[in-house]
Amino acid sequence: MPSQLRHVFSLICIFCNHDNACRLWDQFKKYIIEDYYRIYDDRESANRGLIDVDDLMIERGSTCADYGHSTSNRDRKEDNDGDQHDQTTRILRGEEIFDTFDEEHHSVVDEIIKAIEQEAKGKAYTYKFIIHKLFGQKIVLLVAWTGIAANLLLGSRTVHSTFKFVVPLLETPVFSIRPNGLLAEKLKHASLIVWD
Repeated sequence: MPSQLRHVFSLICIFCNHDNACRLWDQFKKYIIEDYYRIYDDRESANRGLIDVDDLMIERGSTCADYGHSTSNRDRKEDNDGDQHDQTTRILRGEEIFDTFDEEHHSVVDEIIKAIEQEAKGKAYTYKFIIHKLFGQKIVLLVAWTGIAANLLLGSRTVHSTFKFVVPLLETPVFSIRPNGLLAEKLKHASLIVWD
């Protein structure tokens, strides 16, 4: 839910011309970044939330700075996302939990892991190869119809989010892509669009 609230907050700032985005952020901040509070302190949670909002705004040709917010600690979020200590802690915690399982739980986990490993040889695996092969050389866009499918491909987004479709799609669809915006340029120069 907090990620959806961040999305709504970015849309309110961009499309509703809210006169005081800072006050709106302060008023609803605890709900907007609730998911980060479970892991990080107040300051880091707010920073990560603002970076997420800024990323959403950048997709629409705007930034948090346009509305009086700073995301000066962007580097900290990116550094912490790949924190080796955090990965090691999660692996150890996973092993601790696994050790408490009975035989039935072990069987279920083994089936899930087996299914995931088999999936590695399917179309998603092929997509990943093509994407990684081209990413450093060309512009590659990854889209999927649903959010679940989009989450399976690294860096993917939903079709309606990427192409700015107004939902629900009607017989005469409206798109909100600015002809000279970042997205339009990206679409013009894309060498590959993977549409799952």
